[in-house]
Amino acid sequence: MKRYLVFWVLMVVMGCPKAPNNLSDQALLELGQSREIPYAMRGKFSAKVTAKGDPMPGLPGAMILHQPNRFRIALNAPIGGPVFTLISDGTGVGLILHRENVYILVEHAADLLGPLVNQGVGLDSLTAVLLGSVPWSETAPSRMEETEDGFRFVYSGPQGSSVKVQLHPSGELAVLETFDAEDVLVFSVAHHEYTKVEGFRMPKKSHIQMPAADLSVQLKFTDWSELARIPDAFGLDAPSGVEVIGYEEALERLKKAAGKD
Repeated sequence: MKRYLVFWVLMVVMGCPKAPNNLSDQALLELGQSREIPYAMRGKFSAKVTAKGDPMPGLPGAMILHQPNRFRIALNAPIGGPVFTLISDGTGVGLILHRENVYILVEHAADLLGPLVNQGVGLDSLTAVLLGSVPWSETAPSRMEETEDGFRFVYSGPQGSSVKVQLHPSGELAVLETFDAEDVLVFSVAHHEYTKVEGFRMPKKSHIQMPAADLSVQLKFTDWSELARIPDAFGLDAPSGVEVIGYEEALERLKKAAGKD
C-alpha cells in the first residue's frame, strides 16, 4: 500500500491570506473546492533538506505546472548541475537521479497509484495540490474532525488508509496528512504562506515531512510567473546514457542500500 502513498510526498503546496474564520465546515470545503488555479505557471524556490537528522546545504530549484496533469520539478546543486528531476507527461511519471545516473520510469501512473485512481485520485490531483488546492473537486469526505485550528476533512483511502485535509479560512490548502491502515503518519505537507500572482494565490512556503524515512523538506518560493507559452518540458524520454529502471526495481535497490531483506 505504501508504494503509492509514498508518491503523495511529491505534492508541494502552502499558505493563506486573511479571511472570515466563522465559515461552516461545508462552506469552507466548498470554498476550497471552487478555488481557481492558473492554467500554467513556473515557480522558482530554494529547498532545505534534512535527512536522518543531517541538514543539507540549501539548494535552488524550479517547477513548471500545466493543468490538468503535467509538471516538471528540478532541484539543482549550486555547483555540479542538477540533483534530480521529476516529470509527468500527463500519463506517466519519471524521476531522474542525476548523481546516480538512474532514471526511474513509471509509464502509466495508474500502475503506481493503484486503487487510489478509483477514489478519484490521479495526476490531476497532484497538480492541484502543487498549486495549493483541494485534491478532489467533487469527492465528499467520509467525516469531519474539529481541531484547535478549525476543521479537518478526512477521506478514506484503500486498504484502510486515510488522508486528512485542513484548509485556511480563505480556502487554500493548509495541511495534508496521509496515514496508513494503522493510523501511522506516512507523510505530511504544511503550507504556511501564499503570495498573490496575476490574480491568483500561489504557494510561498511549505514544509514536507516523511517520518518513516526521517526526511524533511522546506521549500521557499522566490518567484512565480504565469506562462503564456507552454514549454516542451514534459517528455518522458530517457536522457542519453542513463540507466532506466522501473519503480519496483528502485524499491529493491533502496532496501538493499538500507541493509533490509
